[in-house]
Parts: sequence; C-alpha cells; structure tokens
Amino acid sequence: MKNLKVNPSNSLKTSRLVIRIFASLITLFYLIAFVPKLIQMLLGDAPERPPGADWEGSMVTVSFLIFILGYIVTWWRGLVGGIIIAIGSILMFLTHMMSASGEFEFLPFFVFSGPMLLCGILYLVFWWKKP
Repeated sequence: MKNLKVNPSNSLKTSRLVIRIFASLITLFYLIAFVPKLIQMLLGDAPERPPGADWEGSMVTVSFLIFILGYIVTWWRGLVGGIIIAIGSILMFLTHMMSASGEFEFLPFFVFSGPMLLCGILYLVFWWKKP
C-alpha cells in the first residue's frame, strides 16, 4: 500500500481559495443588505433614518467601508487586509456594545461582526502559514 503524501502547498492554496470564497459571499451579503438602503436614502424614499444619520449609523457605515477596503487589500496583501478586516469587525462590535439600547444584542454581532472577524482571523492565519 502506498503512503499518501499530502502536499502542504496544495492544501494551503485550497484553504486560501475557501477563505476567499467565504469572504466574497460575506461581502456580497453586506452589499445586498447595505446598498438598497443607500439607494432609498438618495431617492428620498427611506422609511427610517438613513445610514449615517446618527453616530451609530455612522460607525456601522465606517465599519462596513473598512471591511470592504480590507477585503480589496487581501487580494494583494493578506496580512494587511486581514488586519484591516479585523479592525472593522472590532469597531462594529464596539458600536453594537455601546448602542443606545444599552444592552448587548447578539443577533447584530452574529450577523455582521462575527463573520467579519472570522474572515480577518482566517486571512491572518493563512498569511502566517505562508510557505
């Protein structure tokens, strides 16, 4: 029976491809959630306050833009992009922690900050394991 050898380089390339697909799906989800509200605001049809109308909305918008910037940077520089994504995630997490309601809401963290943080950490891990 032959010993099966796993080429760590191929495994690492596959892992990087998986994280890029995951990050692309997360980014697509954020764009689908964020852009229609922005268009409604620009057209004047927004039923609620537009993103950025208060400090919390402004911070969420900034966090979103930081995530998008980090996602773009990761295509060239994994370490820098991963750090930028992690910073955006932490900023969004802190925004939810300091929200006007005064209590931690798990759902916004789970939907937005969690996947962002996971993407950032995975980019950092795969950069660290770079051959």
